[in-house]
Amino acid sequence: MISIIVNNKEQEIEQDATILQLLSNNEITEFKGLAVAIDYQVISKSDWELHQLKQGNKITIISATAGG
Repeated sequence: MISIIVNNKEQEIEQDATILQLLSNNEITEFKGLAVAIDYQVISKSDWELHQLKQGNKITIISATAGG
């Protein structure tokens, strides 16, 4: 297990887990309008399945909402 920070909250996850696994673990299943940044760098959706998380990563998950 490794420790990461997700939206300013510490979380434990399996070593070498991917962004897609992180989203699944957090019951996020709708990816439309979703953006993920790791250590302040936005990761392309096409890389979510392969991008492995590392100890201490700071992850920001942002969901766009309609309206305004």
